[in-house]
Order: sequence, then C-alpha cells, then structure tokens
Amino acid sequence: MNQRARQIMESTSVWVSSIFSPMMIPVYSFALLIFSQTDDGLPIKSVRYILAIIFASFLHVIPIVRMKIAGRIKSFDIISREKRIIPLLYSILIYILGYFILHVLASSVMTRALMVCYVVNTIIVFIITNWWKISIHTIGISGPLVVLAYTFGPVVYPFFLLIPLVGVSRIIMKRHTWGQVIAASIIGVVVTVLLVELFYL
Repeated sequence: MNQRARQIMESTSVWVSSIFSPMMIPVYSFALLIFSQTDDGLPIKSVRYILAIIFASFLHVIPIVRMKIAGRIKSFDIISREKRIIPLLYSILIYILGYFILHVLASSVMTRALMVCYVVNTIIVFIITNWWKISIHTIGISGPLVVLAYTFGPVVYPFFLLIPLVGVSRIIMKRHTWGQVIAASIIGVVVTVLLVELFYL
C-alpha cells in the first residue's frame, strides 16, 4: 500500500471513529427512539431527549476533559487502558441515574432499555478493562443498534455493517487489536439481545 492510500485510510478512520464515537451514538439513537413515539407531544419528547443525551453523552465528557487539562492524558481517546478505569466507573453511575430519570418521565420501554444497555455493557467493559483494553467504540455502537433493530425491525439490519466499519477504523488507528474489536462486537450484541429478551419483551 502506498503512502497516499495509507493516509486516506487513516484520515477516513479518524472521521468514522469520531462520527460514531460512544459520545455521538446516543445522540442519534435516543433521537430515533424518543421522537418516533406518537403517544406524547413534542415538549415532553424534547425534555426526555435532552435529559437522555445529557446522561448518556455529555456528562461523560467531564472526567475526560479534567484529565486532559491536568495533563494525565494526551488524547481524549484515552489510549492507556489503566486511565480508563475511573471514567468508566463514573459513566456507570451516570447511566444509572439517567435510567431513573427516564423512568420517572415515563419514557418508552425501548428508550429505557437502551439506557439499561449502557449501564450493563459499561459494567462489563469496566470489569474487562482491568485486564484488557476492549473496544468501547465497537461495543458502543453494537448495543444501540440491537435496541433500534428491536424497535424498528429489518430496516435497521443494513446498519449493522457499521459495527465492522467502526471496528476496522479502530484497528487502522492502532487503538485496538482484531481480538479486542471482535470481542466488543459480540458482547455488545449478545448482552443487549439478552437484556431486551429477558426484561423488555
């Protein structure tokens, strides 16, 4: 592969990794779940959506920004496995709080299911990260796609191609190995399917 082709691949991988980052996926997913409902008005939907993305996305940036300002990390990607532990623990607590807020607001079953998916998958990532740097990007897109597939049906199936696309982008960027990406995709899909089947159907 020549240098120009390599540069294009790396540049594309950065864009894919950014567009489908764990902070951006909730913005898309909760919008589809919440605004597709027909039984409530736009004001309450908007409130649910704003709170959902606050607790599923925006608040999770805080410890990462603080670590960056303090000079503990060089990249917002947190390349070091060990330095992911505290942000992950923080994220678990925020997701749990987000779930209870969505419950109080009488959000749809699948909206709450998605937040539970974030709670459980992040707990699993937290445990694994103590020994192995599993791909948060890949698990972060796998789980939501499962919830969306249960909600909207076969129209979502082609979008599962985003899972290998995101995974390969992380490999090209040298953030993860094939094993870390494959394991993350399997966990994201299987665990979310089990959660939805056991508790939300």
